[in-house]
Amino acid sequence: NKGTQNLLWYDDHYYYRLSSTLDKEILIMIAESIEVKIE
Repeated sequence: NKGTQNLLWYDDHYYYRLSSTLDKEILIMIAESIEVKIE
């Protein structure tokens, strides 16, 4: 699926929505890197 990927997640303080036309694997890597920075 090369369409737009929507990635949603939240923690105790924030709600995140990441929309991108990148591959899902790349999008997940970006999300994981963001989560690491939050901690």
